[in-house]
Amino acid sequence: MADSDGDGFIDLGEFMELNTRDVDDAAALEDLREAFAVFDVNGDASISAEELFMVLKKVTETLTRAINGRWRRRRGIGD
Repeated sequence: MADSDGDGFIDLGEFMELNTRDVDDAAALEDLREAFAVFDVNGDASISAEELFMVLKKVTETLTRAINGRWRRRRGIGD
């Protein structure tokens, strides 16, 4: 379970534990810190459900635009 202390948030420690089991590479750990920062929108060192929703919504919107653009280009439809 990601939220090991049950407080309703995934903090950096929980995030790192979830993603670093059996990983001992400094570069991988830094990548995880950077990934965590993307989701920690307000910079409070934890990821709330709202922050997760906001980031996933933005990713979904970006992917939808990319897919639609590709679909339109393949069919010769201008923007």
